[in-house]
Amino acid sequence: MRRLPGILALLAVGVVAVPPTACTVRSDEFLCEDAVAKLRGCCSSAAIDALACTYDAETCAPPVYPQLNETESRCIIDASCAQLRGGGCVTGMCP
Repeated sequence: MRRLPGILALLAVGVVAVPPTACTVRSDEFLCEDAVAKLRGCCSSAAIDALACTYDAETCAPPVYPQLNETESRCIIDASCAQLRGGGCVTGMCP
């Protein structure tokens, strides 16, 4: 049991040394991925495969946000397949 404090100290140093945002997924990315999965399950369109859900703030240009915002993603997730197909399976059907 004497080694436990040393291990805890190493864990604490590891947590402090690695910024908490290094490997996090933003909520808009997660919701976008869920919405795209829903669209893929309900619709057949090459445009769905072209949707990008990645946030990138590392570029020199302004940050790149997911193509579906949180409101659009939730709308798609909450819609039935019939509603999505009735809207032509386009992301513009949601506000």
